[in-house]
Amino acid sequence: MKRFIFLLVTAVLLVASGKSQANRDSLYFFQLLDQAENLYSAKKYEAAIPVYKMAYELAEQKKMLNYYAATNCLLAIGDCYYNSEDYPKAHEYYYTALLNARNYPHHAKLKNTALRILNQLHQLIQQKDIAFP
Repeated sequence: MKRFIFLLVTAVLLVASGKSQANRDSLYFFQLLDQAENLYSAKKYEAAIPVYKMAYELAEQKKMLNYYAATNCLLAIGDCYYNSEDYPKAHEYYYTALLNARNYPHHAKLKNTALRILNQLHQLIQQKDIAFP
């Protein structure tokens, strides 16, 4: 009986610690996003990019890609590159955002946003005759 209670308590603690870790990961993800968004708002695009990338990589590692914010993170990285006039890199992240959004039905708005932005970027590239790899 004591062994059963010990195993039961151990199982409950393991489950609780797993949820606790997931909550810490989510909290850290959103803290990174907040930091990146503050940099972006201050027009510090070059500084925002690695922070957005850290947030996205965390989402990827911790299986949080279904987060709406994870796809939005890719769009924000694309925006940073766009505002820095690195259009090929912007295209790469907008396209990746589109692919990720297609995996999750609740990302439909982001999918449409990514499509719209990609179309606008394609028009800009064509209008300005920008070399594109």
